[in-house]
Amino acid sequence: MILSYANHTPDVIMLVVKYVLHAGNSLVFHLGLIYVLRNLSITF
Repeated sequence: MILSYANHTPDVIMLVVKYVLHAGNSLVFHLGLIYVLRNLSITF
């Protein structure tokens, strides 16, 4: 059971990564953009 789970772990990880990238791509981009802009405004 542990061995089969370990064999399927990469597939599950890839599915989760693909889902997160697909669902949160624009959200992460906008949050990163706001974060960078805030840091720049604080720096200057």
